[in-house]
Amino acid sequence: MADIFISHSSKTSDNLKRVGRLAELLSERWSIWWDDTLVGRYTQVIPNEIGLARCMVPVWTHAACASDAVHGELVLARDAGKHIVPARMEDCAAPFAFGAYSDVDFTCWNGESDHPALLQLVRKLATVLPPPVKPKRLRSIGGGRLGLPALFMSVSSHETQVEPLPAVQAVRIFGSDAVLVSAYDLLPARRDKAMLLELENIRRQGGLVLVDSGNYESSRLKDTSWTPLKFKQALKDVPHDWVFSFDVMEPSRGWKKATKQVIDAVEINRKFTTAPVLPIVHA
Repeated sequence: MADIFISHSSKTSDNLKRVGRLAELLSERWSIWWDDTLVGRYTQVIPNEIGLARCMVPVWTHAACASDAVHGELVLARDAGKHIVPARMEDCAAPFAFGAYSDVDFTCWNGESDHPALLQLVRKLATVLPPPVKPKRLRSIGGGRLGLPALFMSVSSHETQVEPLPAVQAVRIFGSDAVLVSAYDLLPARRDKAMLLELENIRRQGGLVLVDSGNYESSRLKDTSWTPLKFKQALKDVPHDWVFSFDVMEPSRGWKKATKQVIDAVEINRKFTTAPVLPIVHA
């Protein structure tokens, strides 16, 4: 789907170049469709593209104004309620029934990106097609502590080659920016006393500690005793910056109920810690 459909006649190569240049400049702000990229049958593609476009820019030239095809495109756009903003590239009259549309005079335009005609057309189009604002990509998170993209070194007692304590020690020694530690291994009955000191040292070095819910380990080990209460016990006294919520491993297939399950988990877990709680969403 394009924002703008450009209607024109390709009978002269000179006008075709100017239309191509216009499409190039407008594409810096909007998505553009014109028949230079057409694949398939005109009778199928053209009506479909006009129907999908939000606006039409017809290019008035002598050839275009005399073209049945251009006239047909104009009728399709008008009947579909599309905005029509003409660009007049030759000193000619607009097709009958379309002369009342306010156009922009491009007769002296030679492709300049700062030409008054182009700037006026852009202003006109912006009134009906606000240019999409590109989202700003985050460069860091955690108050600037963690640069993006980020790789979290994952520590777990299940299906790994290194036990949690030496793994955390290695992360500290090599100065990793972030570590993910499973709450399953932080339960007081399981964790080594040195674990808390190592995690605190990672944070002192500027690293970020994220605690996982522990449900990965409990589900693989078929440990049904792992509950939100034990999750709460595991978080107590553990140095950490963020926490993943205690997730529902088999969420509802209905999106409304599944969404509520995620939100409820976050709200409940907020009572377990003063750190931000991040939702886990199972697709």
